[in-house]
Amino acid sequence: MKRITDLMNSYEEQGAMGNEAALSKEEQRRVLKGVMLRIQENTAPVRPARRWSKTRKLFAVAAAALLVTGAGVVAAERFSLGDSFAGWMGSPPQEQIEALRISGHPLDLFQTAQGVTVALQGVIGEKNTAYLLYDVQLPEGQEFPETDLYLFENQSLMPEKSGAYGYHSELMSKEGNTLHFCLCINSWKELTRQQVVFSMDTLKHYNEDTDRASVIAEGPWSFEFPLNYSDTSVKIPMKKKITPWGEDGIAINGIQVSPIAVHLECSRPVSAAMEQESLDTRQLMDLEIRLCFGDGSVIDGGDQLSSGTGSQMLNIQVNRSFRKLIDLEELVEIQIIAEEDGENRVYSVPV
Repeated sequence: MKRITDLMNSYEEQGAMGNEAALSKEEQRRVLKGVMLRIQENTAPVRPARRWSKTRKLFAVAAAALLVTGAGVVAAERFSLGDSFAGWMGSPPQEQIEALRISGHPLDLFQTAQGVTVALQGVIGEKNTAYLLYDVQLPEGQEFPETDLYLFENQSLMPEKSGAYGYHSELMSKEGNTLHFCLCINSWKELTRQQVVFSMDTLKHYNEDTDRASVIAEGPWSFEFPLNYSDTSVKIPMKKKITPWGEDGIAINGIQVSPIAVHLECSRPVSAAMEQESLDTRQLMDLEIRLCFGDGSVIDGGDQLSSGTGSQMLNIQVNRSFRKLIDLEELVEIQIIAEEDGENRVYSVPV
C-alpha cells in the first residue's frame, strides 16, 4: 500500500471557539435510559466478569450510548467503513469497527469528470477530528498502474465555521480501477454538524521509476455536505493540571479521547509574552502521547497519523490522531511525555 500526504497539520488562529453542545441534557437522559434497557437485553459477555473503576464504567456507558444514538440518527442507512479502512487501521477487532460504523454518517455522493468518478462514502468522527472516506474510480475495464502514486494537484476543504483547522489526505488502498482515500480533518472548533465544502481538481499519477507525473483527469469535482456523525469523544477526569515547563509555562488542563483521536486542552499564563507563542506551540508539537491498555499494548508516537495545534489568546489546543483505533473500554492510562532540561519526564493520567 502506498500513501500520499498533503499535510496541513500545524495551524494557529486568533478567533472565537465554537460552543455548541452535541446533546442537550434531556436528550442525554433519554439516550442513557435506552442504553440501560439495551444492556439488560444483551447476552452475557464472553470475557470473565471483573470490577471496573468509575471512569471505565463511564466509558462502557458512553460507548453504548453512541451505539443507540447512532442507530437512531441513521436508522437503516448505516455507514459501511469497508475493508480498506480496517486494513489501514491495522485490522482492529470487529466490535470497534462496528461502533464507528453506527456512529458514522453515510454520504453516497458522487461526481464524474472526464470519465473519472469521485464518490464520497461517508464520515466518522468526534468533536475536533473527523475522517472523510472517498473513492476515485476509473471507467469500467481500466485499471490504475501498480507502481504509481496518485494525488490531486489542488484539494480544498472549507468548514462552515472554519476557525483554525488542518487536513491531509492518504491513500488507504488500491484495487483494480478504484483508489480508496481517507481525508483526516483536525479543527479548533467543533466539527460535528458543520456544513463543509470539499473540492479538488487535476488528478495525477507519479511514476516512481521515471519520477514523472501525468494527468489522469482535470476535473473539477466539488461537494457540499454536513458532518452529521455522532460525537465519539469522552472527557478524562484529571486530578490536577500538568505543568511540564513549570507554573510559568504551558499547563495541560483537560484531556478528551475518542476511538480515533486524543485532544489536549491547554493554557498559557497571563504573564506569557506574545513573542513566546511560537515556542509554546513547538513545545506542544514535540509532546509524545502514549495510550496504555489493560492487555499491555500501547499506542504512541510511532502510530501517529496527524498532529495539530490551535490557539486563541491564552488557550491552546492539541489534536492527535493515530493509525490504530483507541479501545475506550480497555484504556487504563494516558501518559504525556515532555522534554525538560534535556530529559524526558512522564506524566501519568490514570483512566
